[in-house]
Amino acid sequence: MSQTVAIIGYGAAAVNALIALRTSGYPDKVMVFSNTDTPPYSPVMTSHYAAGTATREGMFPWSVEELSMLDAEVVCAEVTALNAAAHTLIAGGQEYAFDACLIASGASPVVDAGAFPEGATPLTLRTVADAEVLCAALTSENCDRVLVSGTSMVALKAVDACLARGKEVTLLGRSEHLMRKNAAEDTAAAFEAALVEMGVDLRLSQVIEEMELVDGQLRVTFSNGEVADYSQVLMAHGVKPNLGFVSDIELGAHDGLLVDQFMRTSAASVYAAGDVTETLNFASGKPGIAGLWKEACLQGACAGRAIAADLAGTEPQDAYAGYLPNNCVTVGNAVMLSAGTVELSTQRWSELVQRNGCLVLSVYEQDPETGAVSLVGYNVFSNNADPATSDAYDEAAMLYRRLTA
Repeated sequence: MSQTVAIIGYGAAAVNALIALRTSGYPDKVMVFSNTDTPPYSPVMTSHYAAGTATREGMFPWSVEELSMLDAEVVCAEVTALNAAAHTLIAGGQEYAFDACLIASGASPVVDAGAFPEGATPLTLRTVADAEVLCAALTSENCDRVLVSGTSMVALKAVDACLARGKEVTLLGRSEHLMRKNAAEDTAAAFEAALVEMGVDLRLSQVIEEMELVDGQLRVTFSNGEVADYSQVLMAHGVKPNLGFVSDIELGAHDGLLVDQFMRTSAASVYAAGDVTETLNFASGKPGIAGLWKEACLQGACAGRAIAADLAGTEPQDAYAGYLPNNCVTVGNAVMLSAGTVELSTQRWSELVQRNGCLVLSVYEQDPETGAVSLVGYNVFSNNADPATSDAYDEAAMLYRRLTA
């Protein structure tokens, strides 16, 4: 009897699940539901396209031919309801039945559109459409100054795109330092100093109090009382999982779906992967949303193999154990690489050294029972982001090996 697998979303997790389904021998129908007709893309490359350092084609990792070989029926319609118990979903006003379902619907930027005056639209940076709008804005003759609100990795990538296009850019953040979750104060301060040297107007520990549209410019009043005009304002205040259609599956503390080691949710025959899931964060020891391209690929592949096994009546193999936070962000000539945790405690401390042209911060933890000391996180910062000549990448690679040993 023929079976049907439904995949909600068409990003990295979905494509890797589809690949795993086929390579695991699943022969039957797969329906992919996408809220856009854009092919699967890499959010990692959107900032490079906006900066002019990558082509539009560079945002798409898979060719049309590769995707067609996976033999999936793609339905370009937004899923508005999922009935896990009945094994049905509604998309485009039509009901579809499934034997197994993978939720891989990704996440969307958090934007307070109400903070913008009538006639003004905030820029964001995540999707191909976002990148195209940002690219058009940055190449417009009427764009001189851009305000980037946020201190996250995405915010820094947006700053890099603005600088690459020759724009004046202000970086605004409520936090006292950049990348609060990924960077220690010392390395964050070094990155901040580098941004100021590049001409970035850095406004930390500030927020937007008011915005108004004046002669085609966004006049921004900051919390310190200062006022400045901008051609565009980009918001990078984090993302939220796209789960508006889910009502009867257990959520975790970060509003993501809780899954087991085979990406199975609390609902029978419903799986989840990518930015909608909470899996074990090795650094914190708690469930969290990885928010990483590589992890979305691994989770999707795990889910695909598990679905194929479950539908065939066999036990799934190759569990997904969890993830270790790790990032690399480049702005101009500055680069920061991080992994693990930089949060300190009574059992955890940091050591800061200058080595091979890099600022290297290592975080260690002592086991209270055995006394054993282990590396649990690091930052590597350098003002030389050129992979051909910088030692930052080698420094980070050696630390990462120690961290995962």
